Amino acid sequence: MALFSLKQEAPASIGGSTFTWGGFLAGTLIGSSTHSVYYDDEVIPLTYDGVQFLGSQRLLLTNGDKNMLINQETGAFVAEFPASVKWMAFLLDDYTWCWNDKKEYAIVDRNGQVQYRAAAGQIQDVKGFRNGLTPVKTKTGWGIMDHQGQWIVKPQYKDITMV
Repeated sequence: MALFSLKQEAPASIGGSTFTWGGFLAGTLIGSSTHSVYYDDEVIPLTYDGVQFLGSQRLLLTNGDKNMLINQETGAFVAEFPASVKWMAFLLDDYTWCWNDKKEYAIVDRNGQVQYRAAAGQIQDVKGFRNGLTPVKTKTGWGIMDHQGQWIVKPQYKDITMV
């Protein structure tokens, strides 16, 4: 049973780490370190260390040393990654970046499939995807890469902003 319905006002027992995305609400009870996700009723129980809404109908649940990519619409498991992997939001695109502490970057699709992996240190920074393309910074500057890791514009610019 849910702690509350989103059709009602949230009770004071939900902590300050409460946030919403696409009609979903994630929160932590005061005095608890685990998270729960709600959509009218509790849909994912208070058993996760973290919840990150990634957009494109995907969310990331952290539990111990695992990150689980979940279909936000159905609640179905999509893929699993180490909890040390950090994620950029998909937003409205089908691709996003993830990376680890060694600065090894990878392009991942909505199905959790790795489309491209860069060797450690090859990429210095990335920006979000837009229409399957992403700005990427290397030692020689910023360029534009597609979702398969192919250079569309070679890295040579001081900065690139996609509009």
